Amino acid sequence: MLFNSPEFLFLFLPIVLAILFLLGRKYGTLVCPFLITASLVFYAWWSLADTIWLILSVLGNFSLAALIRRAKTTGRPHGNLLLYAGIAANLSLLGAFKYAPFVCGVLEIDVHIQLALPLGISFFTFTQIAFLIHTAREETVLPSLSVYTLFVTFFPHLIAGPVYHHREMFPQFAAPGLGRLSSRALAAGLTLFAIGLAKKMFLADPLAQYVSPVFVAATQGQQPAFLECWGAALAYSFQLYFDFSGYMDMAAGIAATMGIRLPMNFFSPYKAANISDFWRRWHMTLSRFFRDYVYIPLGGNRCGFLRKQGNLLMTMVLCGLWHGGGWTFILWGALHGVFLVIHQGWRRVRRYFSKTEISPRSAAPGRIITFLCVVAAWAVFRAEQPGTAWAMMKGLAGFHGLDLPASWLPVLGPLGGVLSEWGVGFKSKFDGLWQGAPQAAMLAVSLVICWAAPNSHEIMAHYVPTLPVFHETITPPGRFFLWTPRPIFAALTALVLLGSAAVWIMTDRAPAFLYFRF
Repeated sequence: MLFNSPEFLFLFLPIVLAILFLLGRKYGTLVCPFLITASLVFYAWWSLADTIWLILSVLGNFSLAALIRRAKTTGRPHGNLLLYAGIAANLSLLGAFKYAPFVCGVLEIDVHIQLALPLGISFFTFTQIAFLIHTAREETVLPSLSVYTLFVTFFPHLIAGPVYHHREMFPQFAAPGLGRLSSRALAAGLTLFAIGLAKKMFLADPLAQYVSPVFVAATQGQQPAFLECWGAALAYSFQLYFDFSGYMDMAAGIAATMGIRLPMNFFSPYKAANISDFWRRWHMTLSRFFRDYVYIPLGGNRCGFLRKQGNLLMTMVLCGLWHGGGWTFILWGALHGVFLVIHQGWRRVRRYFSKTEISPRSAAPGRIITFLCVVAAWAVFRAEQPGTAWAMMKGLAGFHGLDLPASWLPVLGPLGGVLSEWGVGFKSKFDGLWQGAPQAAMLAVSLVICWAAPNSHEIMAHYVPTLPVFHETITPPGRFFLWTPRPIFAALTALVLLGSAAVWIMTDRAPAFLYFRF
């Protein structure tokens, strides 16, 4: 069941909220069991077999946490052994589903059994590993089985995150007032949901048509030129951003209608001033997880400069591998690791020669360079094999030609002649790999939204529907964009829902979210 599907929006969600409202008013003790049931039904809609794996994972990790807790409180020495066994079991299950085909392919082992990847397995596995670690450190109490089960299975976050922390969620799920809906929370949650739905339906999905033709052509041995490669790479960068951030807005909006605050996961990452800033803004809860459970245990910032750079590289390679078993994911992670190492070196050199802070005006080149590096890396991420990634990178660098549309020549005037002398060609036909004015307009609109428009957290600044992760400074926008319970936002929310319904009727489908692959 997709958040952007009619059955979810007009059937599942209204029924869940209506029952939750009735239980919250009179039968508060039934709220947690009901939300668990609703979450399992939501997940079983995808696959009943996957639901069994999910339930076994929850029960197994809860039992293991209880054993670790007992060993720690009684002073028995095997608590850490149980922790290591639990981490190994979780990672083995994740590896069997997610990485076995890749490893078998690398080792050239012919395996006829293919395990279907359970949706969200990376998210609920990482969430539970973190809980086991903190249980072994005696930094948390063991909740009731119902609270723990809801913590893992809560349907807004289950499929694609965020990777939340037990310290953030246990108090909310165990609160006596869970399920007591308020009109303000309902209005704010639905508005945030509508923002995410608009990103998905009206921005992410239309951008897909500009992505696949170029990557398919590169896979088939063609050599897309400069404009075609950048057009596809930019389209994919915006598609992935609006798709994933849209999902996060929808998940946070659904939770907000129930009075639950999920952690913030996106904060205008394409406005980042440098690559480190990008990773404080993009998929923030995953960045936090790798910082706390990979980078810091490797030594973090507590070691020498060269060792620190090695820790960064290792962390980012593992981050790439987390997204899936494939060389392009590993290459994407390594690329971001190299970007981070270069940035760290640049900071060291700059501090040596200058003690002044970077002004907003001088930070603009950094934002542009960061954005272009991120877009180029997304081209590697999107490619299904290294050969496709290499062809795309060569095209981005201009090695396959610097052709521009012939219609641009009159517009460029004398500059067109100069570009021609420099080897730039002007073609009248691009065989569908560059789709002209519609693609240019879509990319321009996407860029303006990403760089100039307030993000969803700024729009909702007076309500604050999410929990901070890296302590971002949220500056409310002007009154026109700032959400308050007023008719204009109710009308826009209704308009998005009606527009989405029109799209469903015309296309007869609800496209899946890109991050479901990972």
